[in-house]
Amino acid sequence: MKSDESLTTKLKEKSISNGADLFGVAPVTGFLNSEYTGGMPQEVMDSSHSVIVIGVALLQG
Repeated sequence: MKSDESLTTKLKEKSISNGADLFGVAPVTGFLNSEYTGGMPQEVMDSSHSVIVIGVALLQG
């Protein structure tokens, strides 16, 4: 869907411009894998379809 791609692009640009090193969007179906043992997005919002991931590198020292 073009509007979804546009929103993803805007979110990525905003995240990177504010210091994020990584940005990604994943479908919640990836969390349904039986080997996954972390938190479930549906527990936070049962109508969720996607998960936004933003990463920032931290310096050691």
